[in-house]
Amino acid sequence: MRICILGAGGIIGRAICDICEEQSIDVVGVVKGSNKPSNKNIIDWKFNSVDIQNVIKEGTKWDAVFDLRAFNPRDITIKKNIVNENVSHWFHISTIYVYKNLKAAYIDSINYEFKEDDDCNPSGEYGINKLFCEKEWISTFKREKTPITIVRLPFIYGPYDRSGRIQTYLNSILNYNTISLPNFGENLIDLLYSMDLARILITLIGNKSTFGKILNIANFHQNKLVDHLY
Repeated sequence: MRICILGAGGIIGRAICDICEEQSIDVVGVVKGSNKPSNKNIIDWKFNSVDIQNVIKEGTKWDAVFDLRAFNPRDITIKKNIVNENVSHWFHISTIYVYKNLKAAYIDSINYEFKEDDDCNPSGEYGINKLFCEKEWISTFKREKTPITIVRLPFIYGPYDRSGRIQTYLNSILNYNTISLPNFGENLIDLLYSMDLARILITLIGNKSTFGKILNIANFHQNKLVDHLY
């Protein structure tokens, strides 16, 4: 099996590289700068400055492409034209920030179970752009039956997390340091471990029942931040 990871240097990309190494899957990674994993199964590296269209066309056939960095809807215009040529399965990684009620669930501590068909009306730039990308892919699937799966993710934590969102708290606790939690840790948050996510994504490769679908990959319910840290 041969896959391409756009954004291989981040927390999710590195986790996918690790799982691919376990399963002897060949990887071509596209990274920003010199921030690249050292997995033995990575057969080539490309950098953000390269033309993604040329990277995809270099391979005779891709079993999957994981697009972890799609943010600008204009990027989708370029990518959707190359999927059917060489790619058997394209994964667009999106976010729960597209949902209308996310802010209320987080700030007001409402245990809200997000479903794929719930209303989307994001307020932030990140969620708005991600939603536009989703709509562009769904429109393309309806016209051309493009092998695209859209995956919405919650907060991701685990190895290689440079953001320090959760790991900073955990490191402080392990070092017996005092930590300050927003809203006393009462905020509800859905966390997903990066290595678990990577295994799920690899399992989905080639699953035609997911083509043209939006999948929420998350836990069954949200917990308070303070409970996650316990």
